[in-house]
Amino acid sequence: MFVVRLMSFVTAFVCISSCNYAEDPSALSETYVNAVGTIRDVMISTGHASLEDDFDPELFRFNPSALDPKVAKRYEAKGVEEHEKSAREGESLSQYVLACYYTVYTKNYQKALYWAEKSVEAGYAESMLVLGGAYLLGNGVPVDISEGVKWIILADAKGNEDFKRELNEIKRVLPDKDSEGYREGSRRAAAWVQSHRNLFFNPN
Repeated sequence: MFVVRLMSFVTAFVCISSCNYAEDPSALSETYVNAVGTIRDVMISTGHASLEDDFDPELFRFNPSALDPKVAKRYEAKGVEEHEKSAREGESLSQYVLACYYTVYTKNYQKALYWAEKSVEAGYAESMLVLGGAYLLGNGVPVDISEGVKWIILADAKGNEDFKRELNEIKRVLPDKDSEGYREGSRRAAAWVQSHRNLFFNPN
């Protein structure tokens, strides 16, 4: 199950972190659309691991797109069930994967935001990026550029070096740093850090 979750993280991370938000957010929307198959494959692979005794942990040898649609649907449902169970137990990775799944595949933004916020409260940087995209696009919430900027700034501050490199493309197309929208987002980010100091100032 560890390998499944690790691959889920890598694949789902690409779904969101490769987004490119511009003046017209259609580029970000298009990335979400293109990611549908990818995040669904995460769920199918997780379900396959849970249901099949002979599952090969090397997921790249397992091709979800080659499955019979009915079989794939069964694996997908099981995968969602597995991640929901882990998410309810507090596992941030599964909460993040569900946030991606509900955003890009089912478009159930209420569930996506619910799980993203749960993961964010544990300091999960990738889920901060999911929230940033939601506010930039208005997925389940009113469009709020400053709130989107806030979460992108926080994701950048919290993420590791590899994650920061993935964020560079997004940061280049955010509003200008001298704009009121960006300045307000920066103020909100600073306030959030102060109210969640344990996530940013932790020796562990």
